[in-house]
Amino acid sequence: MKYSDDSGAHWTSPVQVNDDSGTNSQFLPKIALDQTSGKVALSWHDARNAGSANNTAQLYATTSDNGTAFAANDRVSDGTSNASQAHNGIDYGDYSGLAYEDGSFYPFWADNSNSTGDNPDGAGNSFDMYTARVQSAKPPTASKLTYTGPTTADYHDAFTAGAQLTAGGSPVSGANVDFTRGSQSCTGTTDGSGNASCSLTPQDVPGQTTITVNLTFGWGCVGPGSRAAWRRG
Repeated sequence: MKYSDDSGAHWTSPVQVNDDSGTNSQFLPKIALDQTSGKVALSWHDARNAGSANNTAQLYATTSDNGTAFAANDRVSDGTSNASQAHNGIDYGDYSGLAYEDGSFYPFWADNSNSTGDNPDGAGNSFDMYTARVQSAKPPTASKLTYTGPTTADYHDAFTAGAQLTAGGSPVSGANVDFTRGSQSCTGTTDGSGNASCSLTPQDVPGQTTITVNLTFGWGCVGPGSRAAWRRG
């Protein structure tokens, strides 16, 4: 990607968007600007996981604060699509788009994986149009994460580990919180009250132990219910 700040008179040097080292196809890119923050999102079909056949693709996306560097690529689509199975004369066609507003972006792409399970033709047939809401989940830098779960638990009995994330005294929602106890771990997402929780089951001998709680910074698809499919008429 490269950009111009003077109506095209001068352009920046190009910055590579994909972060894989392969040579498989990456195509139908889309770019969108969040007018509320100035951040940029990009999405594209990507065959990086197709091997030497180079004939299947998923949808990938990434974001940038200012267009000079990009976050790690993230796979958005749950399923894998194959254009040859769609028997479409223009392969994936031009049915793709991207919108970005108020911290969330919405890619729109051709998909015949039937990952949502509601294509009457099943997988590997005519294309449906899929979309997903992808939301930033990075909390403010001045944040506080407090463990709120129990401090004792019984051997082999599951317990709910919990934590609350706040910033400036206000709860932060939509952030992933990782709970780790020895070799066990689980992840919860903060709700509107800033609370996240998940279940752990003690498997070792009785005694003192430590639970480590960390934030997972980045962005990801919001779910469940974040994906939808439309049939082409």
